Amino acid sequence: MRYLYLILMFVSILLMAGCDLERDNILDNKNIFLPKLTTTAILSVSSSSTASSGGTISSDGGKPIIARGVCWSISPNPTIKDSITVDGGGMGAFKSNIKGLIANTKYYVRAYATNGIGTAYGNQVSFVSTPTLGFSRYTVYSDNNADGIINKGEAIKLKLYLKNNGTSTANKVRGTFTCSSSYISGLTQATSIGFYQSSYYDYIDKDQEAAPYSSGDYLGFNVSSLTPAGTVITFNVSITDESKNIWTDSFTITVY
Repeated sequence: MRYLYLILMFVSILLMAGCDLERDNILDNKNIFLPKLTTTAILSVSSSSTASSGGTISSDGGKPIIARGVCWSISPNPTIKDSITVDGGGMGAFKSNIKGLIANTKYYVRAYATNGIGTAYGNQVSFVSTPTLGFSRYTVYSDNNADGIINKGEAIKLKLYLKNNGTSTANKVRGTFTCSSSYISGLTQATSIGFYQSSYYDYIDKDQEAAPYSSGDYLGFNVSSLTPAGTVITFNVSITDESKNIWTDSFTITVY
């Protein structure tokens, strides 16, 4: 009987300990919640198919944040099953860089945070990616011997074309050209010039080219007589539109 009593006591102690452990686990779970966070408004949208956002985590829900970032999609209410960034862990504010965007497309974005319970999302924000403008081609409008070739020692004027590679019209398109080569001097149009798809209208439709309306706005410069034959010179262009988007591109000429 003594042994039976001891065994019963031992079993009772185990059962009581198990109940206490289960109760503690229930209490712990009751004190753990999903994180709380907000989504940062879109900070910038660039012509290189990227945008910036992020979020701020105000509560970790009682468990450490093990993953955070933003998710985005062309459909509302994106989740971590869509495209995401992974921007570390922990509380507070974080910045996210969204990549691989398609021009002129509406995207929906939400910040997310994951703890030991699950994943929570911030408020939804949206934006439209920009058209993509870039350099297309040039023709030699004038040169000293009128042969259409860029030779050393000549004064050159180029007719430049930009192209809209996006899916919507870009309005009030402007271009500014620079060149750092010591072989180039007297560069004109260092200030922005308009590009016109048709007379008097400075816009570029999707998949279309445009050039300055007047030959007075063509790109002029002098090529040094000391330029070695075969020298390749790079010109840079900064392009803007009425929505204050900015694109950068470049093109090269070869001196003969």
